[in-house]
Amino acid sequence: MKSRKWLVKFLVTATILALLMTGCAKQETTPKEAPKILHRAFSYGGDPGTLDPIQANRIGPMTVIMGLFDGLVVYDPMEKKIIPDIAEKWDVASDGKTFTFYLRKGVKFHNGREVEAKDFKYSFERILAPGNASPFVGRYKDIVGAQEMLDGKVKELAGVTVPDKYTLKIALTRPNPIFLMTLTGTSASVVPREEVEKLGKEFGSKPVGSGPFVFQSWKKDDRIIVKTNDVYWRGRPKIDGVEFRVLPEASTKEAELLAGNLDYIILYDAQYRKYSQDPKWKQYLMEVPELFTRHIGFNTSKPPFDKKEVRQAFNYAIDKEAIIKNVLGGKAFTATGVLPPSNPGFNPELKGYTYNPEKAKELLAKAGFPNGFEAEILCTDNPSWGLPAVEAAMQYLSKVGIKLKPNVMDANTMTARLREGNFQAYMYSVGGEAHPLDYIYYRFHSKNATGNYMKYNNQDVDRLLDEAMASTDWNTTVKKVQEAEKIITDDAPWFFFNYNKAVLMRQPWVEGLIPNPVDLDLQFMERVSLGTRAK
Repeated sequence: MKSRKWLVKFLVTATILALLMTGCAKQETTPKEAPKILHRAFSYGGDPGTLDPIQANRIGPMTVIMGLFDGLVVYDPMEKKIIPDIAEKWDVASDGKTFTFYLRKGVKFHNGREVEAKDFKYSFERILAPGNASPFVGRYKDIVGAQEMLDGKVKELAGVTVPDKYTLKIALTRPNPIFLMTLTGTSASVVPREEVEKLGKEFGSKPVGSGPFVFQSWKKDDRIIVKTNDVYWRGRPKIDGVEFRVLPEASTKEAELLAGNLDYIILYDAQYRKYSQDPKWKQYLMEVPELFTRHIGFNTSKPPFDKKEVRQAFNYAIDKEAIIKNVLGGKAFTATGVLPPSNPGFNPELKGYTYNPEKAKELLAKAGFPNGFEAEILCTDNPSWGLPAVEAAMQYLSKVGIKLKPNVMDANTMTARLREGNFQAYMYSVGGEAHPLDYIYYRFHSKNATGNYMKYNNQDVDRLLDEAMASTDWNTTVKKVQEAEKIITDDAPWFFFNYNKAVLMRQPWVEGLIPNPVDLDLQFMERVSLGTRAK
């Protein structure tokens, strides 16, 4: 009897041990799923320099900042409209000068503290504090009390008030239909005061926000790593983090993508020509007309470009479609005016200038230049909107008697020359604004010396843009802008060359990237998902 009990006990024990060992063996042999990290590179320039939202005014750092921080509102580039972010709703007063935002409850900073209306007030005051020297101050000057803060007379922004914990009011000195769009930018991100004051200048290298990703590490001139915010208020992102690599050379980024070490890259002209015809990769290209207009600008205050007929002749003399095809490899869209087709104010009825050299000669003769003239043009060596495009245009211009002398320099030097007014003509690419009034007002209103390099001055254009700025109705604003653009196109302070065709090439396992016309590199990383990588 004793032996039978012992045998039963032995068998039960052996069975349990066997089951435990089987379980352990199964657990040991089941591979743990690797973290889903998106690997991407900074597409423009080198190291970002800073991740402080009120200081970073380049696309590189903005690509990281938009994942680390939130704002009141955000621009949906696919719907072409402003949608809620931390502010779940908002009201605009009938006079267009007061905005009231109602914040979501329970949104947390990465340090665990809840985001409140007072945090937004503090964040706007940081922008206008004179000691911070933010490059974005011009966008916020219409807030009541902004100038007093900039002058150092006060430390509190009178136009931003906090009626209660979750309500924020912003009062402007005048109606400004662009202002809400300004709040979609990364400069309007909310930051926690205690972290800024604790870190001081190091906040730009150890940022703390409330966004879908949390800052993890930064090795200068090498890479930045952010990890997923597991308690993000919109829901946990589909990936576990993002690695941003500093790879200045386009060829290096291309090689890293082909090796499977990057999940997507932005293509340049030569790469686009290669991969747009590649049977393997062309299906993984994403194209969009970005909000950037390549042009040749004229100093309308100096001869010979002070004459409208000369500027019009310039537009008729160049076959821009041929240049886009043969020099840019098709990586651009022919411009008809100022606004690209991806801008919500684009006017499809505006036809612009066609190639007509005979018309150009007639206009030059009418302007008093039957034999043409010589002029200097400032440019960079950029392959898309620099010397190669200038040289291609020169071949057409010489046929009507216009001889251009290119002066090649870096972008910073050229910008300084443009601000001084020390030029006859220049070639550049400008844009990025999603609001049509912002896009045109900044560059063509006579009072905007910063963006209106051409010294363009047309009272009818100024009036229309002022009326658009004073309007609180979207349709009226767009109508006024389009009327102004029609006059600008006829006046031709620019040679309207092309709109950038931005192209992204992704790996087949990457989903959720969008054709963002503001800049194709500005991606909402929390919307991206990663499938099984190729072996």
